[in-house]
Amino acid sequence: LAGGKLEVRLGSPTGQLLGETDVKAGSMGAVTVAFRQPVSGQHSVFFVYTNPGAGQKPLFALTSVQFMTEK
Repeated sequence: LAGGKLEVRLGSPTGQLLGETDVKAGSMGAVTVAFRQPVSGQHSVFFVYTNPGAGQKPLFALTSVQFMTEK
């Protein structure tokens, strides 16, 4: 897997950027994306994968998502 950047966006693939992180090539572990600001209510959330240099290689695989709140 080529790795790349994982962006979390609100409302559409080009919507407000909530958070982002780099995923290293060949990485198999958990990845954490901290949101830049709190979000409330019910929204569509889009996970956008980018790596312009990867060509046709798969970037990474997403097997599960967990949202957590800070107290």
